[in-house]
Amino acid sequence: MRSLRWRNLLGILVGAAIMGFGINAFNLANDLAEGGLTGIAILLKLAFNWDPGLTTLLVNIPLFALGAKVLGRGPLTYTVFGTVSLSFFLWVFGSYRFPIDDALLASLFAGVGVGAGLGIIFRYGGTTGGVDILARIAQKHLGWKMGRTMFLADIGVLAISLVHLSVQQVMYTAVAVFVGARIIDFVQDAAYAARAVLVVSDHGLEIAGDIMEQMGRGATILRGAGAYTRQEKPVLYVVVGRSEVMRLKGLILARDPSAFVSVSEANEVMGEGPIPASRLALKKAGLSLEQMDVIESNEAFAAQALTVAKVLGLDPAKTNPNGGAIALGHPIGCSGAFIATKALYELQRTKGRYALVTMCIGGGQGIAAVFERL
Repeated sequence: MRSLRWRNLLGILVGAAIMGFGINAFNLANDLAEGGLTGIAILLKLAFNWDPGLTTLLVNIPLFALGAKVLGRGPLTYTVFGTVSLSFFLWVFGSYRFPIDDALLASLFAGVGVGAGLGIIFRYGGTTGGVDILARIAQKHLGWKMGRTMFLADIGVLAISLVHLSVQQVMYTAVAVFVGARIIDFVQDAAYAARAVLVVSDHGLEIAGDIMEQMGRGATILRGAGAYTRQEKPVLYVVVGRSEVMRLKGLILARDPSAFVSVSEANEVMGEGPIPASRLALKKAGLSLEQMDVIESNEAFAAQALTVAKVLGLDPAKTNPNGGAIALGHPIGCSGAFIATKALYELQRTKGRYALVTMCIGGGQGIAAVFERL
């Protein structure tokens, strides 16, 4: 948990730095406001030359007390840290200004700066206080959706902006807010690049075989029927990485040029890939689960870790003896090397012979390997 905490704090710090720079360099330099309490701080800077960092911090202090019970200790800590960090970087980058003659281009830069920074902050579990806290309170006590509260707050701030800014400036601010919202979504989802593919074809079984043999991917075969013809056809559901979509299309069209293919984003995927992967690894090694002296099983979600342990019948005394059923704080791409190294060290320490290492690798897939100490 300690490594996760410091990793989150570092991520929030980086996001606050980007956001603080963007607000000074593009919003303030080009007389553009922003949504939420950050927008209020910008307006006070433009109108009265009040320091936006100090204003942001002072306005949020009573909100911290108000939201303490709603947020809980952990989220409140990240929120306070995010707000203080943003206030600090608003002060650090206070002299950075990049005026842009093209107002539309300026609003795009402003949206990217705020959106990228805030997206990173959100991705690491933090917020910058303000409307985020009010939205959580409204959700708990009024049953309002957070998106609704934040949208109404942004509209209110943009309306107030008309007191100091022209209609044209407010409209460009609205463009910046819209772009920022899209960038936030992109940054939060950037680590996950899966695509869900539906395939309707008379050759569905053959296509499924090609996918498994040539791409090493699994596929789910569903029963479907044409609404007009009433004829039954197999429907394939496949989840692949974004970079694999073109290859998948090639396999499908090579088998059936008239196949119907639909590709959509998969924002989140949960599966039980480590279960068949572990069974296959043990089968190829000619060993049984009972012969394993150490088992390292790693998942992204606790529910998956528990499911894998239950279905495979993993011995709790041998499984993750040093912790680590869920990937907390592992650097991106490190989990496989991390748990394999743990297994090898545990084999050496206990003088065991065999170790099974298995983990989820995204898209509901799994990977597994068996190690022997010689």
